[in-house]
Amino acid sequence: MYSFPQKFLTNLAASAMVHTLLILLFLSVSMGRYEHPEDFWRKAILDKSLIDSNRICYVASKADKQTYWRDVVAHAGIARGQGWNTKEVILEDTPHCNHLKNDPQLYHSIVALMWEGGEI
Repeated sequence: MYSFPQKFLTNLAASAMVHTLLILLFLSVSMGRYEHPEDFWRKAILDKSLIDSNRICYVASKADKQTYWRDVVAHAGIARGQGWNTKEVILEDTPHCNHLKNDPQLYHSIVALMWEGGEI
């Protein structure tokens, strides 16, 4: 709760407001009004009306405790099935969002390859 206000009452009010919003979101999803946020984002990543490209690169790690690497590989398969030109890089020991820090040369080469339109 470091991002909340430091005064007790405002911290309590902010916490109550965030929890209320999360409960409303959960109830909306449970009632079928909205889809699960993770499903929404999985679809949005591959929405051709939002992204003007057919190239996508997936970088994941088996050591990531927050994003299961097999889910990333599965999403890459869905993208490939929809005609996307995909590249997958699966690392062994990189924690969540630390690919650049652990192997900057590899990460920079992947990004440059995607930006410059090289063969993936």
